[in-house]
Amino acid sequence: MKKSVIFFGLLLGIALLVVPVVFANVRIHQVLYDPVQESGSEAVELYNEGGEALDISGWQIDTDQFHPDATLPNGSRVEAHDFFVIADKNWSNQKDSKAWPDADYEETITLKNGVGGVALKNAQGDIVDSLGWADMTGFVQESPALAVKEGQSLMRRNTTGNNSMDFIPVSPVFAGAHNAIVLLEIMLPAVNILDAFLLSDDDARPGTQLLPDSGITKEVVVRAIAQQANPVLNFLNKSTAMSFVGNNTWEGKLQLSYTTTPGNYTAIIRAGGLTQNIPFEVLANKAWQVEPRKTVRAAVQGQTITQEFNVRNLGNVVVDLRVADVLLQGSNTSVTGVIDASLLHILPDQQALVHARIAIPSDAIGAFVGALVVREVRS
Repeated sequence: MKKSVIFFGLLLGIALLVVPVVFANVRIHQVLYDPVQESGSEAVELYNEGGEALDISGWQIDTDQFHPDATLPNGSRVEAHDFFVIADKNWSNQKDSKAWPDADYEETITLKNGVGGVALKNAQGDIVDSLGWADMTGFVQESPALAVKEGQSLMRRNTTGNNSMDFIPVSPVFAGAHNAIVLLEIMLPAVNILDAFLLSDDDARPGTQLLPDSGITKEVVVRAIAQQANPVLNFLNKSTAMSFVGNNTWEGKLQLSYTTTPGNYTAIIRAGGLTQNIPFEVLANKAWQVEPRKTVRAAVQGQTITQEFNVRNLGNVVVDLRVADVLLQGSNTSVTGVIDASLLHILPDQQALVHARIAIPSDAIGAFVGALVVREVRS
């Protein structure tokens, strides 16, 4: 329950409370400062770490708005290894969860939902423990704890003297006199990509250059050195899981099509939200192939035959080609196959058909052998 703000201007200086704190076995264990039910649901839970019960009569809770905000009455006592809950007035009726135990002491307290803090003082006025959250500058040990969402509390997870390390947002749980609190933190392993690179380099220049294979997909091994990770290789919007080969080393295969346009590319290794880029250059590859690679035909004197050839671009750039007539040489004479297309302009992964028309002389006899010669037209 919130106290009247009429005293606010008078008490601004309280926000400058600072530690060091005096040693004590009783510490702030949990603070519920932003409950769902604002009236009657705020609470500060203490815990006695010592092996003996402790009289905490006259101990006080200070906040950045009121000094003191609550004072424990005579007879207040916290048993060894036990909790003591100081809650807002009407806690027993207004608390967020009816499953929570009743408080050990109720008094109107004022904990700020945004930036705020709380200090625990002993009967002599010494600060025993303190906690600041969000961007609070007072009450803070080292650095403030994270702010919570509505309905969450800050619970102690450690005792380092640093609020940001010692308290974490949790769903509130209050132990009461006959129960215990279990705080289980499931930590994700620290993922780290130490290095990533290609195992191939087709050029002596600085950096990495890849020359596609002619007519087939080239498999390039990618290696990543990564800790606590299951890295994934991504190239051209295609993802492939990498395989573990030992000693934090993972390998995957980058599929480089023979039609990949020359230029700069990036393979990406992803693991646990981390990324590592592997830049490389794809080189120009001019390559073509004529099919059939070899043909045997039978003909008779005076016959005209036609032989079809398929010229296919197996590279990643356009090729301009010149095709010469086929000269077939026999034992005592020759025969010419006249080409119907002497200049070819072929795009990557495309093909062009060429026909050789061969007129057999009437006096020709025996075997004739020749070749279809295809050369690049150089500008």
